[in-house]
Amino acid sequence: MPGVRSFELSVIACSQLKMRNSLKICGEFYLKSSWLCRKVNQPLQEKEAQKKALEFFIRVFRPYMAMNNKFPSKEEIILRSERGMEILAERAVIYTGFLIAELSWRTGQYMQARQYFEEIKRLPFFNKFPALMKHVNSVHNKHTEGEKTPSR
Repeated sequence: MPGVRSFELSVIACSQLKMRNSLKICGEFYLKSSWLCRKVNQPLQEKEAQKKALEFFIRVFRPYMAMNNKFPSKEEIILRSERGMEILAERAVIYTGFLIAELSWRTGQYMQARQYFEEIKRLPFFNKFPALMKHVNSVHNKHTEGEKTPSR
């Protein structure tokens, strides 16, 4: 499908050009590709694009994961970040973690989804964004209240 192929080529170009924040951008391209696949009723391609987006977002979020139940310092985040990645704003950290949790759920990786929902809730700045906090909690509760299949 030409639209999906355009997103895939964008990922390749972004990676090869070593653009700033290329991991995040590539994840976003795959996420948009999954939306396009859903719109044109291509569920297998949608799932594949979701898995690829998930891989990139995990790499983006990894430096922000708690170490010994403690959020890493700015210096630790820089050391743990892959080359070319900029420090994310607090809201973007929450949002990226949420994307990982939701994509994990949608791809059937329920334990990983739960892990990331809990990781987000432990972020020291999570409470600073009440609307986002409410949404994350709502989606997490929906998933853990016995729903075993992702909503479309």
